[in-house]
Amino acid sequence: MGNQIVWNEAFTYIDAGGAGNYSAPNIADVPAEFHRIAFLAPDAAGNTLTLHNPGRHAVYCDAVQIETRSGPAPEMILGLGMGQKASYPDNPSPIKSEVSNSWSAIRVVSRLQFVGEPGKLDRWAKVDELLGRATVMNGRVHLIIEGTPEWAAISPERFKAASGRPSTVAPDPTKYAPIVEEIVKKYGPKIEAYELWNEADSQQFYRGSTEEYIQLYKTLLPIIKKHDPTAKIITTGMAGFKEEFVADLDKAGALQSADWFGFHPYAGKSPAWDVPFGMVEGSLYSKGKSMGVYCNESGFVWMASEWFKAPPVYSEAVQRDLLDVAMARLLSNGLVKLNVFHAGGDNHPFGLMDEKGEPRLAYSVFADYLPLGQKGGRRLDVSLTGNGDVPLQGVYVAAASHLDGSVTVVVNPAQSPFYQRQVVLRVPLPKSTAYKAQLRRDGQLEPLQIERKNVDGQGWALVHLSLSDRTVLTLSP
Repeated sequence: MGNQIVWNEAFTYIDAGGAGNYSAPNIADVPAEFHRIAFLAPDAAGNTLTLHNPGRHAVYCDAVQIETRSGPAPEMILGLGMGQKASYPDNPSPIKSEVSNSWSAIRVVSRLQFVGEPGKLDRWAKVDELLGRATVMNGRVHLIIEGTPEWAAISPERFKAASGRPSTVAPDPTKYAPIVEEIVKKYGPKIEAYELWNEADSQQFYRGSTEEYIQLYKTLLPIIKKHDPTAKIITTGMAGFKEEFVADLDKAGALQSADWFGFHPYAGKSPAWDVPFGMVEGSLYSKGKSMGVYCNESGFVWMASEWFKAPPVYSEAVQRDLLDVAMARLLSNGLVKLNVFHAGGDNHPFGLMDEKGEPRLAYSVFADYLPLGQKGGRRLDVSLTGNGDVPLQGVYVAAASHLDGSVTVVVNPAQSPFYQRQVVLRVPLPKSTAYKAQLRRDGQLEPLQIERKNVDGQGWALVHLSLSDRTVLTLSP
């Protein structure tokens, strides 16, 4: 911008194709959307923004969006799924409540297949036990309305035909509606958001047609809003990018009534969660929908499982390293709501905590990003560049401002080929407030020197940082 470099990156592309929950065809050799956020620092001289590609390969740019924020930035959410074993009735989690309550939210499967027939005295016993535990683990529950009891199935024949997974059969909306109404009446004050089924675009989790799902969605939505008008509505968490499914929801009016678009950015074995995220966000923008995308399920395993088979040989260290790259890339692309699959507290391959509730190595990655969603954290755009004309390569940044006036910045050289990198941060800060700064890396706190600047009525901090590992900066008034 003028004579000031505001963004310089050697872009590292990762193929997100291959076997996995990402259901689109392999995207090698086809256009794939990616987004980058560049904050235009207030000391940038001149008013001409120049885009230049000195690299060896073409970068095709079909849109540049320049924003001046006119209202509050979106709230950040960094949450976890409840844990696979604990998400079933009568399976307490070993994770301490003080740990789970530090998460922005907890994603919980309602397991409504355990609701008994009307008139049965203990028909709610199992679901009550499950949701009672969930609300103790975290005060902000994001509940997946899912699970079909036999008596509420769309037909007895389809329930019996769903070998091994009868609870995934499409329910009869008329019979299912009173179940959901009772849930909202009983637990509404403790539930922040309702996700209307999990992966309804996948036969693994929903044995019904898109038309049947849309009918169920339209039946349940007014019931939830009637009894809990402030509740957030999340579309079904789409299992990877499917343009046709997005179009069907749009045509049916489902996107207009939802607050967040639920999306699972699995990308095969790849940590390029930003690639499918960019594709779904681009699809929504092309339809005139600016609703927020909530990437509320995706993760990696610490031991071989399903499509996660060698190579590589999966271990806790591999799970940590993959999650490190995935979160770094995704959160640097403007995403503000992320829920990782899942907390664990069991021996499940995706769990971030073991059977004793102790963290596996990957939890340290989540823990470093967790402060972004605490204390009312809202997305804060900062400028990150290399030192001088040296481009960034595999270095990513995410930041949030908090209700107490503090700022958290996570700078992560997750894919940098260099052991040591010099980077420059420009962080917006109120000009009239004094700030103290510190950084945390490898669990150690260090004081941090910042340079304060005031330009054209706006204050900001200039930070020169020597970067060798994931680093968390805290700036406090």
